[in-house]
Amino acid sequence: MPQPALVVNCRFLTRPVTGVERFAYEIASRLVESVPDITLVAPPDIPADTRLAGKKVLPVGRLRGHLWEQVSLPLYLRSLGSPTLIDLANTGPLLWQKQLYTLHDVAFITQPDSYRLMFRLAYRVIAGTLVRRAAHVVTVSSFSRDEIARVFRCPDVPIDIVPNAVSGSLAEPGALDIRALEGREYFLAVGSAAAHKNTAMLVKAYARLGRQLVDPPFLAVVGGDSRGFNRATAADDAMGLIELGRVSDAQLGQLYANAVAFVYPSLYEGFGIPPLEAQAAGTPVVVSRRRPFTDLIEQSSALWCDPEDAASIASALEQIARSADLRKQLAERGIANASRYSWDDSARRLLAIVTGPAREG
Repeated sequence: MPQPALVVNCRFLTRPVTGVERFAYEIASRLVESVPDITLVAPPDIPADTRLAGKKVLPVGRLRGHLWEQVSLPLYLRSLGSPTLIDLANTGPLLWQKQLYTLHDVAFITQPDSYRLMFRLAYRVIAGTLVRRAAHVVTVSSFSRDEIARVFRCPDVPIDIVPNAVSGSLAEPGALDIRALEGREYFLAVGSAAAHKNTAMLVKAYARLGRQLVDPPFLAVVGGDSRGFNRATAADDAMGLIELGRVSDAQLGQLYANAVAFVYPSLYEGFGIPPLEAQAAGTPVVVSRRRPFTDLIEQSSALWCDPEDAASIASALEQIARSADLRKQLAERGIANASRYSWDDSARRLLAIVTGPAREG
């Protein structure tokens, strides 16, 4: 039986890299390697001669953003006949039924304080339509699948799971190309300024830790604002807090590998790649005792905290700071946990879904 013609929506290449874009990039690159005649398309504002896994990404049409996706992309697809479109990053053309649509989470509905109104409205319309209309629907965790079904009241819609994973380019402990942290021990946190990332509570917990330890490690926070996010309020004068903003992938790998511990007290995620990246780097992890983390991370491979309790977060960090044996134990168990996730496996799973029978509309 002939395989369907496949087109990948690469609009994600026009946006800053977060977990959603990381998933899209890693999966699309592996699809190129598995399906040589796959077509990659993007809006015209991508850099000239952009490539994924050596394959050129075709700039299509003249529009940009949502308009490109809703007008230019469907027109181009019609010119090709009837290809199957692969959407990997939360959005896609509403009128194209023959597509695999990936919705990572529904935080834009469940966490309204983190997103601007127009962002929430646009994503509600796009996601609510495509979850019911697309030939295939994919998400990244069983928790996210449950949330999509609950929020959109569609318990009978089949939703397949293609999990995130960890890239293979993490650094080893050693030289750190971050001047602000030279010679310093530090805890690491990664996330945007969105309210559900819980940065304000983390800073509060870190201030509490300063009263429990004589000389606590610094707290280095990596991440940048997004146009879709509202900035969380945190204590700007917290002693020991170092805000690094956006860093390169190489620098992030160094930061993971050299941290005393990685802390991720997020209130809500569809998956949450950073804790697994930290584990893969051999770094102890403190993470919220909530789904999806309790589904994705082995109980004994991390320290767990109540993300709404500063004392709980501070206690976990204090335990790690005080015990080299605990750090070693968590590092070993974390590496084993992270090894269960593979981009190659996830890409194979997605390809099997998109080439299999579509659901009936």
